[in-house]
Amino acid sequence: MPSESFDVVLGECVLCLSPDFERTLDDVGRLLKPGGRLALSDVTITGEPPALPAPIDELLCLDGPRERTWICRQISQAGFEINGVQTHREDILSMRDRLSATLDFERLQVALGDRGTQLRDGASELEAAVESGRIGYCSVVATRDS
Repeated sequence: MPSESFDVVLGECVLCLSPDFERTLDDVGRLLKPGGRLALSDVTITGEPPALPAPIDELLCLDGPRERTWICRQISQAGFEINGVQTHREDILSMRDRLSATLDFERLQVALGDRGTQLRDGASELEAAVESGRIGYCSVVATRDS
């Protein structure tokens, strides 16, 4: 892809897909025109992620620490000026409530045996992490330096 090809790059829940976030941001900076915008939204994790069995942790983008301040620092160091950061606490709490109302962890535990027990325990830990704010969701909008 030619350099300076895009006005906007949108990344929704892509951090867990990038094995090298610094390189990814360098590529985004190369692809954006001067003054182009980056809009990035993703799950944030403060501290250790909940102990969920694989691949559930990967499916929920909870397979490693990813703090909001780290994300913003990486974006700034890649040559972007951050224009805004929004946390979406109410949205993630609402999602947690909808999932809790939908999933029957007791039946899953019976059906899955030990893995079901791991899933139930991990889900309880995940709920507590969301409630305490250790698991969150944020959106960052940044402009590529000219």
